[in-house]
Amino acid sequence: MSFWKPGLACPTRVLTASLFLMQRGFAAGLTILAPSIVLSQIMGWPLNWTIFLMGIVVIIYTVSGGTKAVSVTQTQQMVVILLGLVLASVLIILNLPREFTFGETLTVAGKMGKLNVLDFKFDLSNRYNFWSGMLGGRFCFYRISVPTNPRCPATFPGNP
Repeated sequence: MSFWKPGLACPTRVLTASLFLMQRGFAAGLTILAPSIVLSQIMGWPLNWTIFLMGIVVIIYTVSGGTKAVSVTQTQQMVVILLGLVLASVLIILNLPREFTFGETLTVAGKMGKLNVLDFKFDLSNRYNFWSGMLGGRFCFYRISVPTNPRCPATFPGNP
């Protein structure tokens, strides 16, 4: 069963498939490059060799364990991140100046505008508001769901 519309010519299908594969290749390359830069700086290794070694490790790990190994690793990473957030929060609270209670600190932070979680003002010069998050979130959603779900292009405006 083909998800391509019968009206699309072969060059269009080839172009679309090529762009998709290039995009996925760049994304995979960046996920190897970013930690390689950090590791090469910490260990003092040449960046090219670090990228090569990181790629080999990723390939072996993924092939030997499959998607289950990747899923388990991502779960463990999330646990580490959440524990780090909890630990950082506890350390911040414990290291507050003795003159201030936690409530007083929140009051001062509120008066300084540091507790404004959502800003609903539509301002093009402000990058961090509700509307920029919704617009950026929409693009991120389409970036993730459209390439993996062949039914999604039918939901775009202008498609029959």
